[in-house]
Amino acid sequence: MANDKTPAVIVQGEMLQRIHAAGELVALDAEAISEQILLRILNAGTAQEVLAGVSTVSSDAVLNKPMMVHGVHFNESSMKDGEGVYAVIDARVGSVNFAVTCGSRTVLAQLFRLKELAAYPMRLRITKAVTPTSSGFYPLQLEAVPDDAPDVEVDVTEGDLGDDDGPF
Repeated sequence: MANDKTPAVIVQGEMLQRIHAAGELVALDAEAISEQILLRILNAGTAQEVLAGVSTVSSDAVLNKPMMVHGVHFNESSMKDGEGVYAVIDARVGSVNFAVTCGSRTVLAQLFRLKELAAYPMRLRITKAVTPTSSGFYPLQLEAVPDDAPDVEVDVTEGDLGDDDGPF
């Protein structure tokens, strides 16, 4: 029998199961994407927000850059390896709104738990380990950013999805 000191074993795909069980998973189809766009427009607080498009960038485009995270939703991934899910982070730097896609297992867990804790909005940055794992991966993670840390410009050129599995 496991005790409090026994580490939990997280198997591949468990994030997908937990996110799905919490009712947080958005199916990757045109209707779901259209609904996300309509909700963003209908929830806009200003005329500028109604008319603003939202660019989508990969997590690589925002590495180590402070951003205000307003929320997150989770999409089912079409990639066969990995967790089967990726996050779409609703972010803002200065007056620029954008979405960040990320499939990192650690970042998924952090974003999911922060959502459960109703921690958004929150100033965060995505960081990358300086040394690889034994498998050659450089893990990503979220870090809190102090409110007084200066903003850093983010290139939100549309189509800059890198290798992430984004629907846009």
